[in-house]
Amino acid sequence: MKDKKNIQKSLIKAAGQVFSQYGYKKTSMEDIARKFGMGKSSLYYYFKSKEDIFKKVVIYEADLLKEKLIEVFEKYQDPRQRLDRKSTRLNSSHIPLSRMP
Repeated sequence: MKDKKNIQKSLIKAAGQVFSQYGYKKTSMEDIARKFGMGKSSLYYYFKSKEDIFKKVVIYEADLLKEKLIEVFEKYQDPRQRLDRKSTRLNSSHIPLSRMP
């Protein structure tokens, strides 16, 4: 079971890269499978649909953002310092909103 969770996490990361590159509409399950190096039918063992994997990518990215925000808020006492630091780091670690459905 641990292997399945690890593979799902790796697939979610790979899918995030593909969605970021092509956008939701242009990304196919085949594109995601190819990025991970597996067959499309194998991808359906881990996810029901493209929408399912996209939701998991969004949740994964939101969790990463939450972790980074907590880290910054704990590190800086002045709210302006917190936001300035966070905004510079966020620019390189997210899926552009223009690529979302």
